[in-house]
Amino acid sequence: PTRTMRGGGEHRRDCICACVALNWHKQSLETFDTHNARYKDWDLIQFLTASSDAPVYFTTPFTVKDPQGLGTEYIDGGLGANCPAKQGIDLAKERWKGKDIELVISLGAGKDKHPPVV
Repeated sequence: PTRTMRGGGEHRRDCICACVALNWHKQSLETFDTHNARYKDWDLIQFLTASSDAPVYFTTPFTVKDPQGLGTEYIDGGLGANCPAKQGIDLAKERWKGKDIELVISLGAGKDKHPPVV
């Protein structure tokens, strides 16, 4: 089964597209995911941009606007979690309690000497 996301794309209900960004003002990590009803009308591209907004490469922070136009500033989630894939794995484990996580795809730059173990 699939569900249409804003912008016409589709995703499977048994998959999560999640990204982690650091809330600039709260200094806390936030995970945006496609299964959270709160984000169903939000623009996924904004989340992806915020989660990769590394101060070394980009002008930071990046403002993510909600459907009403209110903005919150974020920077790269890797600044709060060296390998934010762990937050995605934890989210999947919470979402599908008792089920095996079969695949994790983590997109990023660099090399981790100690990748997370599921």
